[in-house]
Amino acid sequence: MLKMRRTIREKLTIRIALLVISLFVISMFVIVSIASDKLIIEQKKGLQSQADVCAEQINTWINKQIILVEHTAKQVMLSSSLEPEYIRKILQSQIEGHDELLNLYFANERDKVVMSDFSLEQKVQDVIKPTTRDWYIQAKEKKGTILQAPYVDSTTNEMCMTIAAPVYINDSLQGVVGVDVLLTSVNELIENIEYSSGAYGFLVDNVGNYVCHINEDFRPTSEGATSILDAMPSLKNIIEEPGREVVYTKDYNGEQSYIAISRVTDAGWDLGMTVPSKNIQHTMNVMLIIATVILVLGLGIMTFFIGRFIKNMLEPINILKRFATGDFSDNIVTEGAIPKEFKDEEEQIRVATAQVKDKIRKIIVTTKEEASSIKDITLATSDKMENLNDSINNIHSVVHNVGGEIDTTQELIKSIGESGDELGKVIGGVTDRASQAAMQTNEMLVRAKDMMERSVNSSKKATTLYSDTKKELEKAIEDSKNVEQIRNLTEEILAISSQTNLLALNASIEAARAGEAGKGFAVVADEVRVLADNTKKAVDKINSVTGVIHESVIELSSGSEKILKFMNENVVKDYEGMIQLAKKYEDDTEVFNGIASNLGASSQEMKTQMEEIRAAIYNIAKITNDVEDGMTNITSSIDVLNSSSNDVRNRFIELTGLSENLNTTVEEFKI
Repeated sequence: MLKMRRTIREKLTIRIALLVISLFVISMFVIVSIASDKLIIEQKKGLQSQADVCAEQINTWINKQIILVEHTAKQVMLSSSLEPEYIRKILQSQIEGHDELLNLYFANERDKVVMSDFSLEQKVQDVIKPTTRDWYIQAKEKKGTILQAPYVDSTTNEMCMTIAAPVYINDSLQGVVGVDVLLTSVNELIENIEYSSGAYGFLVDNVGNYVCHINEDFRPTSEGATSILDAMPSLKNIIEEPGREVVYTKDYNGEQSYIAISRVTDAGWDLGMTVPSKNIQHTMNVMLIIATVILVLGLGIMTFFIGRFIKNMLEPINILKRFATGDFSDNIVTEGAIPKEFKDEEEQIRVATAQVKDKIRKIIVTTKEEASSIKDITLATSDKMENLNDSINNIHSVVHNVGGEIDTTQELIKSIGESGDELGKVIGGVTDRASQAAMQTNEMLVRAKDMMERSVNSSKKATTLYSDTKKELEKAIEDSKNVEQIRNLTEEILAISSQTNLLALNASIEAARAGEAGKGFAVVADEVRVLADNTKKAVDKINSVTGVIHESVIELSSGSEKILKFMNENVVKDYEGMIQLAKKYEDDTEVFNGIASNLGASSQEMKTQMEEIRAAIYNIAKITNDVEDGMTNITSSIDVLNSSSNDVRNRFIELTGLSENLNTTVEEFKI
């Protein structure tokens, strides 16, 4: 490990890695802490929301039972007779189809009771006094519907509750309608909630006793019930104010849990939801594992890239160490081991820097000495430069009069002229073909624009057709939903028919009391009842037809959505692809048209320039006749020039090389 830390690269890598790891760990800790707090808050909100939804479902169920009792009381109040047989028919018609109802009954002020279960009525008649029962007394005192706290029924040994509503006729209390309701549906509703592992729900009545709970010890029995504040004193605040907060406390089994309470408003009950804290902790543990994996991967990737970056950054140091050994070649720099005579790489670099400095100083001194030698060489060449200047002057005067009748030059000029004629013909052909190509590309451009325009128009038509069709189908489907109004009307007709039937029955009873005088009225009552029955049958047929229409509307809606989806996802995209293709074809045609036009213009310009070249060639031919006259005088001067210029050229090559190298080197350094 000590050997590893001797290089600067390894020291930097370790220090940067430690710094980045520290920052990363701190960042991850902060992020995980914030995420954990937010997760707990979201879990609490979700738990409270779940409790509120379930409480509302229970409240809806209880409200239905209240409506049933109040409706029964209203039926009794609207009846013209309080005869037991008539009341019993009303009770039996109301309880029919409600399996959760144990018994529906009516008790009057004379302690007479009429029950939907006639056999039970006979057993309890003259045995119980309804007017002394709590449900009767509470409904009478409240003058409205009351709900009693749940209790364990002695017959079924199941949880029940009693709902009661008073019956007033002409502001006079005639009796109370009561119903005993099994809480099986409520228990099933609570049990069927989708809980996470270890979570559960419980129900508390309006006096603070458990109605249902996962712990059998908390469940009510015929002997009594368990108070929630006795079992869980820590829930006092949220029992007094449900929904205010979610409590974190120890549950009955000793496990730390989050508990939320929501109020069932119509009954005054409280629904509770409990989730073990380990469920939330599990999610936090997963977050920590993911963060750890990211940290390890990030560290590996970071170490790799930091190592490469530092290696490139420290490459000049390796070059400096190589210079210290005298190696100035272009060989690839490799990172070697640190010699044993150095404590670490920093000491090696300091020594290498001093060595390179000494060598450069020696080079500068040598350069200054060579600069002095260059000065002597320059003075020695001055004399010969004078002879060179004289010869150059003679050459200049001779070359000015150079011309001649050079046979080879004339033949060449003639050949160039002939080639120019042929080239002119070729350029003319290229110009004609370029013109034809330009015409063809113009036609292609017209076709491409036409294709582009037709594609765009077709796409717009398809889009318009899709939009209009969608609106029309949606309107047609929305209009067809008016069939729901038919259902509402038939429900009202059924209610009227039922009321008519009751009125006919009442009329029959009154006709029977009237004896012979009421026979005609009885016939009318029978006809009214038959009419009510026929009305019910007709309404049933209407409901059947409206059901078929409703299913057809659903099928029409589904098929229309599939057609519109196909047009939107396939037809419209195909048109978009066609437009893009037409646009590409148009762009390519414009490019080809530009090339053809430029080619024609360039060919015409080349033809014009070729004519100018041919004229220049004829002028050159004339000039060459004059050049040949001066060539004889040039020969004698060239001999003298060659002997002097060769010597001077060699001297100046040497002088130029030395002066440039030495001057550049000396100017960059100071001693």
